[in-house]
Amino acid sequence: MIVTYRMPESSPETGGVSASDAAEAVEESVAEEVVEKAADTETGETTATADNDDESTAHTFPPEPDPGSYSIGPLLTRSQIDADGPLEISLAIEGAGSLDDPDLDVFLRCERINPGDQIELGVFVSGCGTVSADALSVFHGHDGVLDLQQPGTIRRNAAGRGGDRSQADADARSSTSESPDSSVFQSDVDAAGDSEHTLRQKPLDGNRREEPAYILEFNTRSDAPPGRYSVPVVLTYRTEAGIKQVKHVQTVRVNTVRERLEPWVTRSALVLGVAGVVSFVYALGPSF
Repeated sequence: MIVTYRMPESSPETGGVSASDAAEAVEESVAEEVVEKAADTETGETTATADNDDESTAHTFPPEPDPGSYSIGPLLTRSQIDADGPLEISLAIEGAGSLDDPDLDVFLRCERINPGDQIELGVFVSGCGTVSADALSVFHGHDGVLDLQQPGTIRRNAAGRGGDRSQADADARSSTSESPDSSVFQSDVDAAGDSEHTLRQKPLDGNRREEPAYILEFNTRSDAPPGRYSVPVVLTYRTEAGIKQVKHVQTVRVNTVRERLEPWVTRSALVLGVAGVVSFVYALGPSF
């Protein structure tokens, strides 16, 4: 059998290169493109994986919080003003003590008042260490009780723990000022010798430095509706360790007309009874 082999003729498109060589070149070019695309795909997947890893890491390890920020949880409460409460007192303090140390005491001078009388409260705080700032706010929620035209007065205890100052401080105060004593603490007995409603300071644990102490005198309306009214006092104490809130609630009763007249009726009955006995004895005269 005779086999005839014909050499391929060069064509203008191949420029003297055989068809097999051209096919091999095309195959190599296609292979290189496939390799490049595969490399690009792997690079993209690697980048996406790295991005996903970064995102996962960001969720797993959150950034450190600002050292000066505190949780808002302790402050998320509803309004402290009760439905029938005429007012609320809020005291905010920044100190250097422990969160376990602050103590709040609230004293009500008289639990029963007549319309037009004053609601007198003493607010004393101790255990705050060195106080860097304090702010007092008063909120009212019952316009029928307080006299908003003349709401009253507030006094700050500028003498610290109610007179526990040294003689040098007292001498310095007397030599530099002729004004009356600014202490909010009243004497145990007034000029008339009556001490029933005198407001006194209760001994509290804590240091002897100047700490917030206030006396608030609220004027009530002459036509204030009778009833029992709660007066909450809220202390918010802030230190480097966090925030603490303490709440004390006092209750004041505005007397009704009958309750206002009862003392006079009792006194009148007593006077009439004594007068009747004296008259009866006098009427009997010598025969008795």
